[in-house]
Amino acid sequence: MIPVEQVEGMIAEAVQWAVAQATAPLLDALAQAKRTIAALQTTLYGVRTESSQVVLTAEGQQYLDATWGQSQETTPPPAAPTQQPATTVRHPRDRRGLAQRFPHLPLIETDAPLPPELAEQVAAGALIARRSGKHQDELVAPAAAPFLRRVHEIELVKPDGRTPLLRLMPERIVPGGDLADETIHRLVEGTFLDAMPFYRQITQLQRAGVELPKQTVGDAVDAWGAVYAPLADTIVTQVLAAPVVHADASWQRLQAKGACDRVHLWTLLGGGQVAYRLTDDLTHARASELIPATFAGRLVTDAWPG
Repeated sequence: MIPVEQVEGMIAEAVQWAVAQATAPLLDALAQAKRTIAALQTTLYGVRTESSQVVLTAEGQQYLDATWGQSQETTPPPAAPTQQPATTVRHPRDRRGLAQRFPHLPLIETDAPLPPELAEQVAAGALIARRSGKHQDELVAPAAAPFLRRVHEIELVKPDGRTPLLRLMPERIVPGGDLADETIHRLVEGTFLDAMPFYRQITQLQRAGVELPKQTVGDAVDAWGAVYAPLADTIVTQVLAAPVVHADASWQRLQAKGACDRVHLWTLLGGGQVAYRLTDDLTHARASELIPATFAGRLVTDAWPG
């Protein structure tokens, strides 16, 4: 009678032989894959002194070779990366005038424009227009080379008087700011029409020799939004007055301390116009804010995730 221990040994040998026969093609394929990867790396990077190998996990190697754990040392897991606090170096803001900060840019001088009714009186000789001695410099950054524009304040006096009756300076998006209105328009259009973030536009201006603080750009865009907020509200009202309105939601990242926040962007389409709204979340409370109860048309939208 064959002892039990011998029977168990025979069964174990048979199982190992069967596993070896079954995994032999896999081992051959793995060796071929290693040779192919090595050949590709040699083609891309040239001959290297160290060898490059495909390493499976310990579980995978143990499955392919039952004796692997006895002859190989498992690679310890990599240490958890340590979080190094990011250090932000802040430089003092340059408070000098634009002409002193950018002496290499061309300076174009112009006078504040006169309203048509006052221009007629100046042309008729009823008033005299002259420079008051005050001016504002602004940075103009069109698609071509940037330049500085100096706008002189104009004062109006009577022909026989010395006391100024009126001083005129054009209204601006940021009164007394560094950026001309057309420069702010370009920044906004570049971000929201051409998908070019502000920091990339700032980098473009740096290559042209213009250093703009991020705070200056951010304040200018905020002021632009405040100026055009009534127009945006009017567009929303006109869109919701259309018989059919299409609505959809998306999202975008918002810079925040640590990780970026997420804000939700809503698009409303109707009557040939497009309106946009931002919300902090997708709850049902936002629905009544976007589509009021007085809406009498037909709303076309997809599934609401809120």
